[in-house]
Amino acid sequence: MSITEVVIKRPTLVVVVFSVLAILGISCYRLLNYELVPKLSFPNISVVTTYPGASANEVESSVTKKLEDGLSSLEKVKSMQSTSQEGVSSITIELESNADANIAIQDAQRKINAIVANLPTGAKTPSINKFSSDEMPVIKLGVTAKIAPEILYLLTKNQIKSQLSKLNGVGQVSLVGGNEREIRINVNKSKLDAYKITINQIYQAIYNANIEMPTGKIESDVKQYTVRLLGKVKSLDELRNITISRTISGSSIKLSDIAEVIDGNAEQSNLNKINGNNSIGILIQKQSDANTVDVCKRVKEQLKLLENQYANDQLKFDIASDNSTYTLASANAVMEDLMLAILLVAFVMFIFLHSMEIEKTAFIISQSRLVFRIYLHFQVYYIPVLPFLFQFRLMDILHSLKTLENREREIYTDQ
Repeated sequence: MSITEVVIKRPTLVVVVFSVLAILGISCYRLLNYELVPKLSFPNISVVTTYPGASANEVESSVTKKLEDGLSSLEKVKSMQSTSQEGVSSITIELESNADANIAIQDAQRKINAIVANLPTGAKTPSINKFSSDEMPVIKLGVTAKIAPEILYLLTKNQIKSQLSKLNGVGQVSLVGGNEREIRINVNKSKLDAYKITINQIYQAIYNANIEMPTGKIESDVKQYTVRLLGKVKSLDELRNITISRTISGSSIKLSDIAEVIDGNAEQSNLNKINGNNSIGILIQKQSDANTVDVCKRVKEQLKLLENQYANDQLKFDIASDNSTYTLASANAVMEDLMLAILLVAFVMFIFLHSMEIEKTAFIISQSRLVFRIYLHFQVYYIPVLPFLFQFRLMDILHSLKTLENREREIYTDQ
């Protein structure tokens, strides 16, 4: 007995089999990740290096040119473009279409590590990034509170950021804006000339007076103790009383004698506002295999706990962008269209078949095919799914009608 004969002569068996497939498809559908767009990874990497205070020509000659020479030996490089600006060097490398960006980043990192020693002293360590849709923040928010801006920045950096980073599925948490505390030393040039002291002497004196290092160990018969020199400056008064040099008569020249020490804020290179008010921006990126909706849900639950924890400081989080909102809206819209299509198909099949029993059998077969096929072919990307759903509906209707036509022909032949 062929498969066709089994399907035609035993419709109950067919209904049971496809009902099981439908249940399996629905169960698996609930386990799929929600994504608004498919995962995109472009064959490009970028190398960004900051060199504070350097001119564009100096950045090009001492940073960009050296990095280009070292990275030029990378494999499968299609093109390389560089931009040198005041204080910043940026190199964009376009790879061939068959190149693996992750392997290219590892190779680039090894080559940069060999070049770092030849970069200027003031240049920061180059950062390597690749272009991927996973690196886009899934949620953007601003934090405000009724406390001093410097204290809010320390609270966000040391407490809030660490708690958000520990959440399951969170990949990276970045801060934007805020007033970071900075101790400024304003040197009086005329006093430097009078005491015949250079800037390098001041720098070296402050460095030597603000170090912490191991100095040895003490051993006994049963124990061993490590001895450390704790020389960190703990207050502004200690910083002001650092001895920079001594006069011919032997009197000490302190930092407060030649400079003004101010507890201020670092110069802001970016500014973040939420609802027109100054705030600290928080950008949250998810891990590559994490569910966008679940990550955003966990983050918002944690934000409520933080607001309750720091209620005395009137800590408040305002969400500026939440990708889960658009993802859920797209998911609900697709499911509504799918249910409407199922109802219309059931109605049309009933009109043409004129039999509730036959129509029910064909309906179950067609819907189970659709649900199981969605599970097999899609991780839920909602933008391109709808055209495929309608195409599957048409194919399943034709298959069901063909099956029923064969069944009617078999019955007519037997009679």
